[in-house]
Amino acid sequence: MVESLQIPSLTEDIVYCPKCGAINAFKKSTSGKLLKCFCCRCGVRMNDLWDGYQTGTIKSIKCFSCSELTFKGEVFCIVCGAKQKKIRIERAEKLAQAKSKKNELTLPEEVSVKNIEKIRLYHKR
Repeated sequence: MVESLQIPSLTEDIVYCPKCGAINAFKKSTSGKLLKCFCCRCGVRMNDLWDGYQTGTIKSIKCFSCSELTFKGEVFCIVCGAKQKKIRIERAEKLAQAKSKKNELTLPEEVSVKNIEKIRLYHKR
């Protein structure tokens, strides 16, 4: 059986709920067992997610914000609480803007549309 301290040990006892983004401060008993393993806001059992990760039914990815491991397919990062879809969309938009800027043709100032038309007409002869 997987130790119930696995998730808090990855996130220094503070875990953001991957479903709702709430901050959860996990408390340990003197024996090291986890006293609280449910999200304080939405009630999701956090250790079920970890167990799913351990058995391979839940995959992990690097967070788009902090680059730490978090659960794939969940809304929020368990380490920093960043909303994954929002960050992924912002990065995709920045990448698209960078590509469009790269593809723009920059002409010297002396080359004008009028000159380009003259060159085209000349080569059509």
